[in-house]
Amino acid sequence: MKIPKPRKRGDAYRIEIMIEGKRQSVTRDTVRECEQWAASKLLAAKAGHKSEIDDKSPMLLTELMTLHYERVRQNTKGASYDAQMMRLLRRDYSWLTNLRIVDITPQVLTKYRDSRLRQVTPSTVRRDFSYLSSVMGYAVTDLFVIPHNPCHDVNKPKDSKPRRRRINQGEQDAIIAACNFEIGQTPTNTYQWAGWLFVWALESAMRRGEIMSMTWDNVHDRFVHLTTSKSGDARDVPISPTMRLLLDSVIRDEGYVVDAKIEGVDTAFNRALKKTGIKDLQFRDTRHEAISRLVNTKRLPVEILAKITGHKKLETLLNVYYNPTADELYNSMYGD
Repeated sequence: MKIPKPRKRGDAYRIEIMIEGKRQSVTRDTVRECEQWAASKLLAAKAGHKSEIDDKSPMLLTELMTLHYERVRQNTKGASYDAQMMRLLRRDYSWLTNLRIVDITPQVLTKYRDSRLRQVTPSTVRRDFSYLSSVMGYAVTDLFVIPHNPCHDVNKPKDSKPRRRRINQGEQDAIIAACNFEIGQTPTNTYQWAGWLFVWALESAMRRGEIMSMTWDNVHDRFVHLTTSKSGDARDVPISPTMRLLLDSVIRDEGYVVDAKIEGVDTAFNRALKKTGIKDLQFRDTRHEAISRLVNTKRLPVEILAKITGHKKLETLLNVYYNPTADELYNSMYGD
């Protein structure tokens, strides 16, 4: 009984055999697994009965997520988001992650979609499916263990309307106080780092992830140089007097400027919000607030503002992130 040689396909191996004139094939992670499958099939056929071995891959979604992260995403700028998604799915949706990927159908994913929509916004669910589609696509095009990406057959919820939430001075002061932070003091715990990030975001219009990934090598006398951002391009953010005070309060070393973990900062910020009683506010609203303030107080032309914020499309900057109040519109036209 001669066993054919498996062929390498991406990061996996594929083997084909002929039984009674019909071609059968399977993809496995190793040459040995391919050969064991082929030997079992050929022996069963020689003995005159059908093999009871399941041709479908036994790989679970949780295993696929790990492979995708280690082989594709680990050294990319999206690695932290992928790691966060893996933790979330394994913790809250183990019924999904413990399924074989061959058993994950559009119906299963629709169940996940509907369950998730009861907890988060449609935009968040769309991001979830972008992640899942990337993972399942890896199983299709690189591992060859499923023929089709089931995420493509699920109706995604429509994007939420852009948030228009502004942050007034009273709310800003209350949140900083709830974090037990004052501008100029050295942060020594996660709550104080949450306050530090909150003030920095309001001054810089930088995203939370951009702030967390900022190293001392990025910090110059008058600006912070961001080598990567959501748009994929580098950009420079001017350092305001308040941002300079924040930098001077931090102990310098050779690592990141912010000496805290993003999960801990998230928890501390949300607890501080709860303590203040402020409703319907998220950390990402700082970007809207910062951009609106830069326009209203600094009178920055939109093309210069786009350089600071990293927006490639001016209409996105104007229609989504610049949210003037009625009073600000009046003052810009007729003065205070």
